[in-house]
Amino acid sequence: MTNHCVETFVQAVERDVNKLKWPIKRHKAQNLSRAEKDALHNLKSDTSITIKPADKGGAIVVMDTDYYREEAASQLSNTSHYRLLEGDPTSDLKQVIDHVLEISKEEGIITERLKKGFPIIPVFYLLPKIHKDMQRPPGRPIVAGMSSIFQPMAILLDSVLNPLVVCTKSYVKDTTDFINKLNAIDMVPQDAFLCTMDVSSLYTSIPHDQGIETIDRTLREQQLPDGVTELLLQFLKWVLTKNYFLFEGKYYEQSQGTSMGSNVAPAYANLYMARFEEDFVYDNQEFWPLVVTWLRYIDDLFFIWQGSEDHLHLFKEYLNTRIPTIKFTLEFDRCQVHFLDVTIEVQGGRLMTDIYRKPTDRITYLDPRSFHPPSTTRGLPYSQLLRVRRIVSTDTKFDERAGEMLTHFKSRGYETGVLLEAKQRAKEKPRSTLLTKTQNKKTDRLPFVSTYSTKSGQVKNIINHHWHLLQMDHRLRPWVADPPMMAYKRATNLRDQLVHALSEPPKKQDLIGHW
Repeated sequence: MTNHCVETFVQAVERDVNKLKWPIKRHKAQNLSRAEKDALHNLKSDTSITIKPADKGGAIVVMDTDYYREEAASQLSNTSHYRLLEGDPTSDLKQVIDHVLEISKEEGIITERLKKGFPIIPVFYLLPKIHKDMQRPPGRPIVAGMSSIFQPMAILLDSVLNPLVVCTKSYVKDTTDFINKLNAIDMVPQDAFLCTMDVSSLYTSIPHDQGIETIDRTLREQQLPDGVTELLLQFLKWVLTKNYFLFEGKYYEQSQGTSMGSNVAPAYANLYMARFEEDFVYDNQEFWPLVVTWLRYIDDLFFIWQGSEDHLHLFKEYLNTRIPTIKFTLEFDRCQVHFLDVTIEVQGGRLMTDIYRKPTDRITYLDPRSFHPPSTTRGLPYSQLLRVRRIVSTDTKFDERAGEMLTHFKSRGYETGVLLEAKQRAKEKPRSTLLTKTQNKKTDRLPFVSTYSTKSGQVKNIINHHWHLLQMDHRLRPWVADPPMMAYKRATNLRDQLVHALSEPPKKQDLIGHW
């Protein structure tokens, strides 16, 4: 059934868009010189190096490929974490999973959307931890599971578990939430220690049986409808115990923990640590009375300790002997520690905060000449300065940190006038307002998603100019009251061309593929 208003709108937009002067393909504008294009081609062709983003800090790391493979082989040879498979398990797994999904659909528990018709094989890669070692960085293992057979189940599990994470006792959502919790502390006890702990390789260290048992207990406390808890647990068992991936032409299965590429991994790890705290921390009569504040962001902990240094070390050893695979590292000081992207200091018995950057951080702000919508480059300095305003406790320290930030922006080519205006706007924002949780504004505007180009602004104007044609249909009017919200996808960038999960060209498959 056709709609006259829609047809008229489409014809008008197409007519005006076709009138635009689109560049002929062979004369398309280039933002790389011939020398730069040659260099890019050489980098893409050089198999002796592997290029990856650093695990933290925004740096780009160029590694010797032999070392990268050596590090990956070393990790994959750990038989307590990984198991070599005889071949690709996708077809067999899909048959079993689809059978259970079909039964669950017939029982009205799930919908068809959980089925993955043509799943992509997950692939394994490493992100170099240059903050640990600049010369021979250990790698953080990632399993890229986008569009895999497990992704729909992992997304569903995350939607169920994540709301439960928020209710846990030590939960920290983000930096803003952390600062608000610090601001609620009146006074720090005299001679107390500021402490941070980190769980070493938490994601790959959670024993399957304990993790599944934790989620089982958590879900049964929610009193979900009949059959739902059992099905969710089955999904979790598949995601954890059948988590397979490809590396260097070989298939592996992860025997312990969860991969960082799984959608459910953060919620799963969070709930496991929350149960660990309930079992071993909160009810401990020897150590818990000495803890003033206890906050956790997944595997990173901040707490204030009012006991002795010797007792603090005993507390760490106690935690490290609860579960064989769960190990904590400890940093502490009476005056200053770092947590997330925040430096916490004690001044006059009160906690003050400042921006923290790791020594390996690379300040790689977007080049203003980069091919992005002008609003992106215009808004970047202001948004970054708002972050400084939010984190830094005092106006004096804000001026200092903002000055440093503006220097970095200037070195990237940003105009001084734009930067000074952004700083003034940020400084005028009350810090208390920036630390107040605001509800995201909901909009009913239809999104128009396209790849950004030099003609995007003109296309937007054409669509808005003819939008009234759709509003002439009273049936459509509630849905097209306002013009669409323009959303842009970026074009291919250097990272897309130089950084790949696979270290070899993908093999063709009949029904399944690689990426």
